[in-house]
Amino acid sequence: FVGSAAGRAVDFSLAAAPFGDFSGSAAQLFPDFGQKKKESLLAVGLVPESAAIAPGKPFKLLVTLDHKSGSYSYWTNPGGPGMGTKVVWTLPEGFRVSGPQWPSPQLYQNGGMTFYTYKNKVSLVYTVIPPEKLRPGTQVELRAEVDTQVCTPRTCTPPRLPASARAIAAPAAGQADPAAAAQEIILSYT
Repeated sequence: FVGSAAGRAVDFSLAAAPFGDFSGSAAQLFPDFGQKKKESLLAVGLVPESAAIAPGKPFKLLVTLDHKSGSYSYWTNPGGPGMGTKVVWTLPEGFRVSGPQWPSPQLYQNGGMTFYTYKNKVSLVYTVIPPEKLRPGTQVELRAEVDTQVCTPRTCTPPRLPASARAIAAPAAGQADPAAAAQEIILSYT
């Protein structure tokens, strides 16, 4: 391969030799080269009950599953050969999580089998308990990965989708000002 740099002809074939054979086209070397990225069938999110949290005081955290039209995922028990939805958490030190409260799934029957699915937009409700010794003003990031199987009538894929939310520790239980805390978080991340 010969190209030019600053008006001089440069032979790149020798420069690439130590790294292997680069004689194939970009499409052969990188199968996704030039292809449009597939649109996700499922968007996930985390929505805390409040932007302000209090040390030791439990709060609700929603994991939202927003399915593209025509797609579905499975409940924790898929009913058939599908893969149940689970959430894997990465929390700051001392935080604990319990749940979820599962919404009732929809029944889907195919080939004589019954499946338990979710379509459209659903939320899994978790309870998060911050540590008692959480310092006021501490900003925390709550992270989750939704491990599920998303299907359409033609195909299924097993995405592992990340989501995160931020919150700030208020001085004490009952003293949280969610609007002020939310504004402080917005200002610190812009």
